Amino acid sequence: MKTEKRKRGPAPLAPAVKRSHRITVFVRDQELDKLADRAGGTEWIPSFLRAAALGKSAPRRIVVPPLNREVWADFARTAGNLNQIAHRLNLVEKGAELAPKIEEVSQALAEFRRRLLGQNLFMPSLYDSEDVDESQN
Repeated sequence: MKTEKRKRGPAPLAPAVKRSHRITVFVRDQELDKLADRAGGTEWIPSFLRAAALGKSAPRRIVVPPLNREVWADFARTAGNLNQIAHRLNLVEKGAELAPKIEEVSQALAEFRRRLLGQNLFMPSLYDSEDVDESQN
């Protein structure tokens, strides 16, 4: 029996969510600059135009201060050390009683690092269900 290899990358989007039509628009340099300013950067122009055309609010660009990025990187080492400590404690019989506390600290550290980058656990995705036309289901 032959097994199929799993393809790399993210799982394919559902047909109701997948955007399969491309619209091309030509603009002058000044117009591109203006769009980039209003969208929050050139990488945000497609989302900005889609939201404007569909009467929705444009996705907000999250600006992460450089200090937050530095602290986030510093805490990456701390998080790694904490995981090593937890792993070693799990190997020792007495470590089992400390495991819940270490897990709690680990989760708090992960949440702190997410907030440094302006991320929230419940941050909406660019592929929210509101983009899907319910009449197609």
